[in-house]
Amino acid sequence: MLHPPRDFLDATADEDDNSLVLKASLGDAAFLLTADIGADGEAYLLDSDTDLRAPVLKVAHHGSRASTSTAFLAAVEPLTAVISLGEDNRYGHPSPQTLDRLGTHPVFRTDLHGDVQITTNGHKLWIKTQRGRG
Repeated sequence: MLHPPRDFLDATADEDDNSLVLKASLGDAAFLLTADIGADGEAYLLDSDTDLRAPVLKVAHHGSRASTSTAFLAAVEPLTAVISLGEDNRYGHPSPQTLDRLGTHPVFRTDLHGDVQITTNGHKLWIKTQRGRG
């Protein structure tokens, strides 16, 4: 468990910045699960000197514009990303800015791919989706 801090982020304007962030590792494989954190939560993690590197990133807050900053991506160094979101959601997630920041990394989205299952033996990753790119 990497976040939230014991006393939470009291100064944050958004309670989502106190969401639970987990990192699960096996061998060379790691999964960073960022829940709904935004800029303040990311800043806290970046300042904590925690090793955030993970080949798999579950993108925060459904791919909103306020999360997954360039600095955060540089610290995580993901090989692939997963965005959990509903089809035709009223917020317009994921934001084009977040998708641009993810660049050329393969991105799996639940609105397009359905369920996304990633397994590992600690060295390799296997990704299986419920449906194609839609």
